[in-house]
Amino acid sequence: MMKKKRRAFTLVELIIVAVLVVILAAAAIPYGAKTLETGKWREARATLQAIYAAEGEFCLHNDRYAELGPPSVPPTLLSERYLKDPNDPDQKSWLYTLIVTPPAFVPPGGDCGTFEVTATRQGTGRNVGETVTIDQEGVLGGTFDPN
Repeated sequence: MMKKKRRAFTLVELIIVAVLVVILAAAAIPYGAKTLETGKWREARATLQAIYAAEGEFCLHNDRYAELGPPSVPPTLLSERYLKDPNDPDQKSWLYTLIVTPPAFVPPGGDCGTFEVTATRQGTGRNVGETVTIDQEGVLGGTFDPN
């Protein structure tokens, strides 16, 4: 009687494959984390640019800049439906604050004043507390650097 020779992976081959998988995962995880941070930064930038555009439209219609909210105290950007609430409880990455400074004298069709919107990074991680800002001129600034 002839025994059938069974072909299977040896323990050494399995360990080598496991080590290669761990090395590849270790290389991919930091890249994925950086990509996630960059995405969150772009989310904040896009939201700030939406607030900037909504403030511009509000200024054209009302000769002043609006406060961000709440919608129960009209007229605001939220109550007049210029913008959806950027501080939605489901969105936990950024906290948005808006500071509006009205001009001393407002001639009809004149100066709307100034504003600055700040997005502050929330949650956990190395970038918590860093900020991204935009002003009435559309200039982006702040301390946040996703790199």
